[in-house]
Amino acid sequence: AIIDYNKAIEINPNEFQPYLGLGMIKCEFMDYQGALKDLNKAIEINSNYALPYYYRGNAKEGLKDFTGAIYDYNQAIELDPNNVLACQRCGDLRVYLSDFQGAIQEYNKVIKIQPTDATAYYIRGLCKYYLKDYSEALQDFNLAIDSNANYAKAYINRGLVKQELNDYQGAIQDFNLAIEADANYSEAYNERGHVKQLLNDYQGAIQDFNKTIELNPNDDKAYYNRGYTKYLSRDFQGAIQDLNIAAEINPNFEWSYVICGSAKISLNDCKGAIKDLNKGIEINPNNEMAHFSRGIANLQLGNKNDACFDWKKAAELGNNIANDMIKKYCDK
Repeated sequence: AIIDYNKAIEINPNEFQPYLGLGMIKCEFMDYQGALKDLNKAIEINSNYALPYYYRGNAKEGLKDFTGAIYDYNQAIELDPNNVLACQRCGDLRVYLSDFQGAIQEYNKVIKIQPTDATAYYIRGLCKYYLKDYSEALQDFNLAIDSNANYAKAYINRGLVKQELNDYQGAIQDFNLAIEADANYSEAYNERGHVKQLLNDYQGAIQDFNKTIELNPNDDKAYYNRGYTKYLSRDFQGAIQDLNIAAEINPNFEWSYVICGSAKISLNDCKGAIKDLNKGIEINPNNEMAHFSRGIANLQLGNKNDACFDWKKAAELGNNIANDMIKKYCDK
């Protein structure tokens, strides 16, 4: 086809279709620079046709020129308001760029064209969730599920919305439905476990985290969640084991070190605790809990001045209990 298009251009260098065809083929083969050159020429010859703008948007997207891609997708939509692919790509790029309001506008167009598009409702619901418009997000996830009763991701995110609205039992019901739709969906078990943890059902939570890890052995958050749940249930050794694994999988997961440090304090391993808490603070110097807990460890080791330094920093970062410790041990 490329040879044929090139021959057509040799015969008539001002013909629109061969440049468009070449641009489309080069996009398919990820020759984005070559596609851009051909599509620019197609648009120069005929700027009133949506397709070259759409494919030029594809090429720019492939070249990480997201602003340019959005411009071209909008041009395609202006020329062809029913170009649902351009609306979707534009919306997805706006989500990627965290322009959630802009993405909502694009997905409004998609839904107008395709009123039963479950994915469109789902993505619009996600955008509203990110904007903390939970009631509107809930409606969109309902509509996504109405269009696709087996939409596991929609159940997950509806459950997350219900969790934000403190409807924990409703959240668990949605996570159950996600598992019914996809029994191997590890995230559903992880989120259900988190809600059970909030409800102090530690045994049930650990069972769900066990299943998450069985399905996804490299899920650092699942190990963290299981470790934190063990910490809350005072299984400090078990907590440390899980939190160490979480830190091995993701060495930049600050809370693994912070909770591990707290567990070691509970086991009177204050030197080990300080080592972990130092690491947590190195990753995030503004983690007030890390500073507070290191203060506790320092006090138990007899390092009162270091403890007071840590609590003052924790108090600066908003830890109110640190102020009580300062009054009790430092303001003397």
